[in-house]
Amino acid sequence: MIKRIEIYLRRDEKDGFHVKIKLQTPSSKLDLEGFSLPFNKTLVDDYEDWQKSHLEFYSNRKVNSNIPIEFEFNCDSVQNVNSKYSNLKRSINDWLNTKEFSDREKQLRTELSKQDKILVIISTEDEFAWKLPWHLWNFFDAYIKAWVVLSHSESRNDNLNKNHFLVPKVLAIFDQFDKKDKSEWNDWLEMSKNNIIDFDYLIGEQIENEKVLKTISQKLNEKDWNILFFAGHSYIDANNGESRFCIKYNSQRSKCDVSLTIEELDNVLKTAFNRGLRLAIFNSCSGLGLARGLLKLNLPNVIVMREDVPSIVAEKFLKYFLEEFMANKGTPAFLAVRKAIENLQMEQHQFPSASFLPVMCFNPATEPLVIPPDPPELNSTKRKTKKLLSIRLLGVGCGVLGVVRKKSIGVHTYFYFS
Repeated sequence: MIKRIEIYLRRDEKDGFHVKIKLQTPSSKLDLEGFSLPFNKTLVDDYEDWQKSHLEFYSNRKVNSNIPIEFEFNCDSVQNVNSKYSNLKRSINDWLNTKEFSDREKQLRTELSKQDKILVIISTEDEFAWKLPWHLWNFFDAYIKAWVVLSHSESRNDNLNKNHFLVPKVLAIFDQFDKKDKSEWNDWLEMSKNNIIDFDYLIGEQIENEKVLKTISQKLNEKDWNILFFAGHSYIDANNGESRFCIKYNSQRSKCDVSLTIEELDNVLKTAFNRGLRLAIFNSCSGLGLARGLLKLNLPNVIVMREDVPSIVAEKFLKYFLEEFMANKGTPAFLAVRKAIENLQMEQHQFPSASFLPVMCFNPATEPLVIPPDPPELNSTKRKTKKLLSIRLLGVGCGVLGVVRKKSIGVHTYFYFS
């Protein structure tokens, strides 16, 4: 059984937050209200310092086709980003250690055990609060089966989809894939034939510009998809602040030829949700705006990248997440995200602050996503047909990170489905 802690944050007149905490367990509820988190200038400054160092580091990486990307990272610049990251971790814990919040945290801990599976939901409309690295809160060091997700009030309409699928139907949309070799998808297709997954995909550069929206809509309506995956560019439109994801990226001109907003897919996505879509994964830059748009449509679970992300980091996260979530059925998606982020933490000597980038967003009106374990008879069949799945994960990136995309096309990722 999963216990829920929901932390509501609302800006006050002094630029701090009014806070309310609710704990829900199978046997009890606990409401902690009437306290505040004060404005903390150090936290704001440390976040901005980290963000600046992160963007400068990755935008300045130049990829030599003959040298692995990790070997081109200057140790001093890596240490600088990680130092800013450590400062940010310290400041967010100092902020959460203020007396009023700390006292409530102690009350919460009396209702929890170390082995509990705990979903911590940060529910707020505040954009800055969404950007904060809540996973660095020391609470998660004490509770190794707990993790944090983001939410907001507009995602509260009831969505009664249940985790009724044993064979996830996965639709992947890629903006481009140079020199595509269809044999690379044989493993995906064989897994589908063996009733382990049901996989299909679209590649934006193969679709005529004027038919992009129609083609995606038709594909989404073909089946009762459970997981939607997008790999490509995304960005915030400077003219109107809209979050857009690129369906057709022109690498020669470093320009997006066709992009869409969540609103343009509003009706077809709502239909897909009602038919069983439970998770969207956007391996693209600056994804928080896309996540908010998807939650407004009541999608139960969304995984995005907070900031600009080099393609190799996005690929590594996807590999680690799928290894845990799909291969170890019965693992809640939010704990699979934790496992993937912990794996990224071990690579921050090459990819500084990589573990800060992925974030999961959640609709609290739904149950946490879990793929049920296979029945014994199906498990027996799968053990006989289990094989290594090799995926050439497609690069993602945006703007100045596009050069990283080209290099990482050659990276192969291996994992098992079981």
